[in-house]
Amino acid sequence: MLKMVSSLKNVHTLNLSMCKNIVDVSMLGSVNILNLSWCDKIRDFTKLGGVKKLTVQYCKNLVDVSGFKNVYDLDISYCENIIDVSMLGNVKILNLTGCKNVFDVSNLGNIYSLNLTGCCVKNISALNNVKILNITNCYIKYK
Repeated sequence: MLKMVSSLKNVHTLNLSMCKNIVDVSMLGSVNILNLSWCDKIRDFTKLGGVKKLTVQYCKNLVDVSGFKNVYDLDISYCENIIDVSMLGNVKILNLTGCKNVFDVSNLGNIYSLNLTGCCVKNISALNNVKILNITNCYIKYK
């Protein structure tokens, strides 16, 4: 399976969601649009910084998102082990729906579209430059 997936590195759009046996995606960093939602066995996402639109919903092993700082459109919703998103300030479209351990969003003020549905975040005053902000069912702490 690994060899078959790594041979797809030149594909423009690739949807591998719910492919439970995929472990290594390091060769897919040049795919433009990539969906890896529900791929629970992937441990290393660091080589995917060249992807333009990346969807990794419900990936339990995703903790470090520092490699995604140059992704244009990033959906990491329901990745509950993510804590620090401070380095994602250059992402243009960011979906953090259901990321219950993300509290500090102060460095995300230059994002064009930010979805914080169901999150529990600290003060959102730094988000005044965000053009599209979704804070549905979002608990905001001001202390």
